[in-house]
Formats: sequence, structure tokens, C-alpha cells
Amino acid sequence: MAGVLSSSSSHGNAMKSNPNLGHTRSLNDFLPNELISLTFEYLFYDSEEEFELGEPTPIDTLLLVCKRWYNIALTNTLLWSRIEIFVKDVLEIDSWTSYAASRIRRSGSSQLLDVTFETAWNLGFPKDKVAHYAAAEVLLQTLSGPYGETSTRWKSVTVNVTRGFAMADSISKLLSFPTPHLEALSVSGFYDVSGPITLPNPPSLRLLNLTFCRLNRFPNTRAVTHMELATDDITFWDVGAIAEAGLLQSLSLDCWHEYALLPARYPFLRSLHLRGRVGSRSIIDISAPNLEELTLQVDDSEGYSNVIQCPGLDLRRLRYAHIGWPHRIDNASIELYLQPVREFLNLATGLRTLELEHRPMATLVFKLLTTHCRHLFQEHT
Repeated sequence: MAGVLSSSSSHGNAMKSNPNLGHTRSLNDFLPNELISLTFEYLFYDSEEEFELGEPTPIDTLLLVCKRWYNIALTNTLLWSRIEIFVKDVLEIDSWTSYAASRIRRSGSSQLLDVTFETAWNLGFPKDKVAHYAAAEVLLQTLSGPYGETSTRWKSVTVNVTRGFAMADSISKLLSFPTPHLEALSVSGFYDVSGPITLPNPPSLRLLNLTFCRLNRFPNTRAVTHMELATDDITFWDVGAIAEAGLLQSLSLDCWHEYALLPARYPFLRSLHLRGRVGSRSIIDISAPNLEELTLQVDDSEGYSNVIQCPGLDLRRLRYAHIGWPHRIDNASIELYLQPVREFLNLATGLRTLELEHRPMATLVFKLLTTHCRHLFQEHT
């Protein structure tokens, strides 16, 4: 009894020294489950889910507080709908499979999922390739379901793999199941696989990001509003699919080879980013009458001239421009940019923000603004 009294007394002293303890506990007792669950969702949206494998995530820690929080967290399927896998070592694959299976189980049967699957750039080849591929097959099958039943719940998918995880058949199978709810798809790194990859064909895709991929075909792009494409092999660019994306609001193209977009009108396009080579036929047949933001990182001065000569771009409507080149060039080459940049500045009379990449480009532009294009500088100050 003395021990109990002593414990009770020390608890009372703690309450007196910190009266907020009792207040916090009473709030937890009286708050409805729905409000606590809503608070957990704020944690879910604020959390980046960056964690070391084997350690609890911010969401997992909710299960450790008390039995009530444990039950509330497990009944909120949204909290478990984000599955982020980053394989740093092939020996981690089994652990990642357990993590993914747990998340999918806790997310219920109808909650839409955001799935990220990435591998480290320095992921090496395992000694036992057969065992590695078998384990990887199980992991990928866990993410999609044996017959694609889990892939029907995908809301967004990001896949970024390196050579050490180049399993064309398994990856292709992962991405070939029906995905009726998929809104965002980002795929990168499929340039070392033995054969082209087949992507899902969701009806309501809004965001498409394809970087260095060998593809059989592009997915349906008719509803896509944001598209980013990068390649070093133009044969895997589906220019027809780009032309069909009539609802585009932003478009980014990164290519170092000659390409030619098909004639197309993009009435909602507000942002265009061109990096690499922009040839005379690259964008000559496209129309974006409401373009407001333009980024040019072209590999030669002719790229600027080719953009200026595009009749479908009204540079007078531009409010933001970022201009430069994607690599170091010598002083002799800088002079070649003088005339195209001058023409660009004379046409882009509505600019509110001009960002300059590299000091030589800044020097060039300031020279123009104080000489040939002095009127632009005066009008915008």
C-alpha cells in the first residue's frame, strides 16, 4: 500500500508541476475518433515518408502510442496508401516485399494507392542472380497483385530503375495490367533492358513523365495535362501520342537528336521547356497561342532562331523566360548567340521575369539591354 501511495503521490506531484499533462490526456479521452483520424491524415500529407528500412515510418509510430490510436490508425486506409520502395542493396528485397505487403493489406480493398519503386544508381549485380531475380519477382508481383488486382487501385506510379535491376519481363508485366484509376505515371531508366517496355493505358492519365525509356508505345495521352519526355533514342518517341495530347498545360522535351513534332494545336499550353537540340522542323508545326512560360536550354544558337521562327508561338505573350545553354561553350561560340538572343528579346516584349543561365549569357543579355535592346530595359524598370 505504501508503494501505491508513493506512486500516486509522485504522479500527483508530476501533475502539479505540469498541469498540461492532465489536460492533454483528458483531450485525448474526449476527442472523437473521427477528429483524431483526421489529424492523422494531416501527418500523412506532411510526411515525406523518408525512412531507413527496418525503422518505423512516421505513420507507423502512431501504432505505438496507445491501443486507441492503434485501432484508429488501422481503420483509416488512407494512412497506408503510400508505398515508397527504394532498393539500395539487393539483400533488402525480401524486407521491402514484407513492407509492401503490409501496406497493401492495411490499405483495404478499395483505397487508391500511390506507388514508388526505385533502385540506387550504384546497385550492383548480385552473386546469386537466380535468387535475386526470384525475390524481385515476388516484390513486383506484390505491388501489382498476381493477376493485376492491386494495379487496378493505383492512383500514381513512379518507377526508376538501374542496370542492377534490369528485368525486362518482370517490369513489363508489372506495368502491363489494367490501371483504370491511374492519374500520374513516371517511368525512368529502361535503356538497358533487352526489349521495349509496354506501359499501361489508363483512360484518365493526367501526368506523364518518361525518361530514357525503350517503349513499345506511349499510353493514352488524350487527357494528359503535364508531360515530360527525355530520350537519347528518338525512335522511342511517339510523336503521334504527343500530338494527341491536346489538353497539355505544360510540356518538357529533352532530346539531343533531330526530331519533328506533328502538327498540333495546344490551346491550354502555358509552359514549354526545350532542352538539347531544337532543329528547324522540331516545333515548326505546333501552335500554342496562350504560352506564358518558356525555358530554352539549347545546344547551339540556331535553336533560338528555330524557336523564334515558329509561327505558332506568340512570344509577345510570354511573362517568364529562362534562357541559356545546357553545357559549357567557348567564348567564340557565345558571339553566335548575340543575334538570336537579340531577336528573342525584341519579340518577348511582355516579359516580367527573365532568368539567365551561366555568367556568359547574363553578360550577353545585359550588353543587349544597354545597347540594341535598351528600350526593353527602360520599359520594365
